[in-house]
Amino acid sequence: MTYTFKLARRLAILRQYAVVTALVLLLACVKDFTAPEAWSTGSPSNPASLQVIPRSVTIETRQPVQFRGQALTLRGTTIPTPVAWVASGGTINADGTFSSSTAGTFKVIGRGRGRKQADTSVVNVVTAPANLVRIAVTPGNASLETGATRTFTATGYLSDGSTAPVGVVWSATGGDVDTSGVYNADPVGGSYRVIATHASGTLADTASITISEPAPALTGVVVSPASVSLATGGSKQFKAYDRNSAGDSIAMTVSFSATGGAITSSGLYTAGSAGGTYRVVVSASGRADTAVVTLTTPTVASGIGGIPFGPSQQLSRAGGVVASFNMTSDGSSTGSIITQISAARTGKYKLFLAMTGGKHEDYMSWIDGVFQFDETKWRAKMDTYNTSTI
Repeated sequence: MTYTFKLARRLAILRQYAVVTALVLLLACVKDFTAPEAWSTGSPSNPASLQVIPRSVTIETRQPVQFRGQALTLRGTTIPTPVAWVASGGTINADGTFSSSTAGTFKVIGRGRGRKQADTSVVNVVTAPANLVRIAVTPGNASLETGATRTFTATGYLSDGSTAPVGVVWSATGGDVDTSGVYNADPVGGSYRVIATHASGTLADTASITISEPAPALTGVVVSPASVSLATGGSKQFKAYDRNSAGDSIAMTVSFSATGGAITSSGLYTAGSAGGTYRVVVSASGRADTAVVTLTTPTVASGIGGIPFGPSQQLSRAGGVVASFNMTSDGSSTGSIITQISAARTGKYKLFLAMTGGKHEDYMSWIDGVFQFDETKWRAKMDTYNTSTI
């Protein structure tokens, strides 16, 4: 594509924009026409990707109302966007301010750039009632969560007790309310008011609003610990809790299940006899979490035979360990203990020496009329092992 061709194409596009701009300005300057608009743009119940706010509104003659345009993003959020305005009756300025000197139902159309970028709002213009005595806001009070939306309406009451539509100006002490009474709750909880003031400024009514912050949403059940290593036959206490979107831990009732062993309803896991990798699963309300359990089989060193301490006097018997474990040796002496140490090394036993073992009476004496432990005897016995050989 040559530069000359590109330039000619851009100039043609600019000329098209100039024509559209002139047409929009011309329509915006036309006042108090009531003929229906000649082109279709969608409807308030079926908005396009561009939205005109407010969607519909009731005002009185010569009462101004501000319209604005907003665009929907791909994420579903809204952002302000410039639009060109046109109305089927009354007057609308370039900034979106509409008013009408005559009663009737009119359409306000906002057009943005791009295909299908147009939307329509309906304006109901009424004549101010001559015998208006009060206005009432409905609902009179409301409870909302932060960020929620609620629509309020205003009704005029006449002196004869009948009702009539009226034009009001909306305001709020917290949050936002648009010109049609659609209220968006403040992001901070508290007590607020929505006020509807009659277009004449002489009458008003108030609705009370309580805004509460929603409880954080539950995000998932968690089991603790997330992983553990146990010897076969061992046990471990597991715990479970829920977590919310604020990161807090919430107590909850859960169901436990496990492989490779057994687990109680309170989360106490008892390992089975086979080594391997297993799971502890906790579940509640359709949510679950899993902990990994690694079971190992204890190894026994060669020659020890599973006895944690050397059985002292049993070592001197023929055939090694032939009797039940006995921690001490009554006849232990400096000569016999050397033999026992040697026998333990030969059999690859771990030896626990009770050098001052034997009967308790061997270390007892009558002291001050009481038969009690005699430290002198004990030390004398202990000193016999303090030899170069031992």
